[in-house]
Amino acid sequence: MLIAALGLPYGAYGLWNYWNFASKAKEAAGQIVARNSSTFTIQYTVNEQTYQIDEDLPNTKGMSGQNRIALQPGKAVMVLYDPMSPQSARWQSDRLWLFPVAIIFVSALAGLGALFPEFMSQRRWGPA
Repeated sequence: MLIAALGLPYGAYGLWNYWNFASKAKEAAGQIVARNSSTFTIQYTVNEQTYQIDEDLPNTKGMSGQNRIALQPGKAVMVLYDPMSPQSARWQSDRLWLFPVAIIFVSALAGLGALFPEFMSQRRWGPA
């Protein structure tokens, strides 16, 4: 129950935070200018002013691993920035909403398991 009690609000806040930012943000073309083992730096220009942001590299599994390899200095990427505060920006990735949704899903399963332990303990799949 603790996982559900902590995870559901955390995931909901993360999803709301992303949606709230993305709904008001503008796009700008950026370029990766640096990279280390865990982060990469994007440089972008808004109203003739240049800004930089650091972003975490995606994990190494599946499609994220392929994206991680492609994020090298010199690569063009898009950023979303706050028009009222252009230095506040995020890398525009199709998967930024995925982590909060995964947290919500796992937390909901944990909550259901805590509320209905007899249902969750019954073997429903596989050979009898």
